[in-house]
Amino acid sequence: MTRNGKLMTAAGAVIALVLAPVAALAGTNAPSAAHHPVIIHVVEHAITDTVQQWHPPKNSLGDVLGFHNPVYNAANTRQVATDNGYCIRTVATGKTEWECTWTTLLRGGDITVQGPYYDLTH
Repeated sequence: MTRNGKLMTAAGAVIALVLAPVAALAGTNAPSAAHHPVIIHVVEHAITDTVQQWHPPKNSLGDVLGFHNPVYNAANTRQVATDNGYCIRTVATGKTEWECTWTTLLRGGDITVQGPYYDLTH
């Protein structure tokens, strides 16, 4: 599945929005300090994705996708993290949808993301 690659791209945007105010508040008390977002680009190797279907081979409400994958730098040359998460299928017909939660475990700290994923492969 290409689900995680797309999610990690979305996560980069979310990370920038979430971490910018936190970093600004933690970094200084000076009112004139510049606020710059932190953007992290990574590539996930989605090699452990496993779907448990309630009514195989059909997609069903409540199907579960679990994963724990290696995460590489933007150049896709060195592993820099791992991720761990799951998705629950919330729409099982047409353009199927998942609600996902996962954590990317980086050396400098962990980033948790939650939100929808629209599976375009079905």
